Amino acid sequence: MQEARFKVWLERGRSAGTVNSRISNCRRVERYEGDLDARSDADGLAGLRARGESPAAFARRCIPPG
Repeated sequence: MQEARFKVWLERGRSAGTVNSRISNCRRVERYEGDLDARSDADGLAGLRARGESPAAFARRCIPPG
């Protein structure tokens, strides 16, 4: 993920907490699904979107609490 560029984009109109949460969610997704930029280039994230799951929902499902 091009984290610095993503962060700049997220910061438009969002709180620092929201920005940090979204970046953290995407890092978790990348641990299981691989580089999001590469997936975006390959299929526009269609495979992930087909599941109907947001990165936050995916992270909650895959990462045990604690």
